[in-house]
Amino acid sequence: MPSNNAIPHHLIFGQSSGCSTFRPGHQVHWIQAQKALRDESRLPVDVHVEPELGLVQFAAQGEPRLFWHHRAARLVEIFQGQDGEGIWSPEFRALSVASNHGSLVFNLAGLEQVRPCTG
Repeated sequence: MPSNNAIPHHLIFGQSSGCSTFRPGHQVHWIQAQKALRDESRLPVDVHVEPELGLVQFAAQGEPRLFWHHRAARLVEIFQGQDGEGIWSPEFRALSVASNHGSLVFNLAGLEQVRPCTG
């Protein structure tokens, strides 16, 4: 499992895929991403993704967590499967994952916050 220092501090911002909202579960704002990477409460987590449902799950401090992301399939691409490692920033509800080129930060939504993408 990665340590808090394992995630490179070079951010990668992907294409919006037609979604322009910064609501939870959608695009991450660059300020949110920067703050998440500097968050002192970050925790390494083992992540499992159900891309067909948009679900992202992991345990943080012994508590199971279940979230939604509009492009959960992107995590599967990065992990090269449904399971991988990340760094959870609870204060900013952001999951950072390492790629070959830097960190990708995902803005996660609680299930009560799920909303469709807007263009």
